[in-house]
Amino acid sequence: MKTMADRMTGSFHFSDACTKVSAIILMALTPLVLDAQRMPMTGVLPSENEVVDGFSVGGGTAFALDEYLSPNEYLGFSIGARLDRMSGRGEGKLFVYSRNRTSFSFGDMRNVAGNGRELEATVGMFHVWETPLVHYRHYDLLAGPSVGGSIDALYNLRNSNNPANVHGWIAVGVGFDSMFRFRVGHLPLALDASVNMPVAGVFFVPEYNLPYYLLFEESLYGKAIHFMNPFNVTFLTHDVSLFVPVGRNQLSLSMSIDYMIHCLSGNATAINHYRFALGYVHRFERKYNGR
Repeated sequence: MKTMADRMTGSFHFSDACTKVSAIILMALTPLVLDAQRMPMTGVLPSENEVVDGFSVGGGTAFALDEYLSPNEYLGFSIGARLDRMSGRGEGKLFVYSRNRTSFSFGDMRNVAGNGRELEATVGMFHVWETPLVHYRHYDLLAGPSVGGSIDALYNLRNSNNPANVHGWIAVGVGFDSMFRFRVGHLPLALDASVNMPVAGVFFVPEYNLPYYLLFEESLYGKAIHFMNPFNVTFLTHDVSLFVPVGRNQLSLSMSIDYMIHCLSGNATAINHYRFALGYVHRFERKYNGR
């Protein structure tokens, strides 16, 4: 039975209606909240069995000094493409994540005097097994061992005796990867910075004034194969990428720097590239498509 206070204020009817409306709103919002929690945030590391693919293309500058071909420095443009794949390997494993990169680039350079031209083509690949050193909601730092290699071919159009030279290596090394997630207004963004450096391996480059035909005819491979370490070869790959969400996937804007410096076989060599690239990043789970 209603009391006088209930009749005067109508609290009984209001409380009952409020409860029903609140229940309906909560039931309606619950799927939206759960769906928002399931949606991958920008820059979030892949979970177990999840893969993040990133493909990018871009261009920039190239610099080369190879005394086997010429004592002159060459500067020009470089274009390239790369495919990055980061996979989640599962909790409880020593290396929770893995990153693989395959890249290709082409460069066209000229000397300072403008009377010489040099072409370059590079193919490289490395794989890093990573474990998280720092793991927060907005920041991750990963590190682990790596293995990789590359082949860099130079062709000097001015040199008629030995117009081509090849630098090739395969080595083990270390890799680092950091991810910082933030927002600009309501837009979630992420910055990813990675570094890969070989530590020990085998490097191929012929000695100065040793033609390639003589290298193969006389089997003088010992004059072209060298032990590679940070004291005689400096090789570093570094890039920074900004990820912008587009639907459930992302666009990437990146700047990459890689350089190689060595003085093996009496040849002073320095080759480096600076490239800006635009890419597309896609997330998927292996169990759904068998990839």
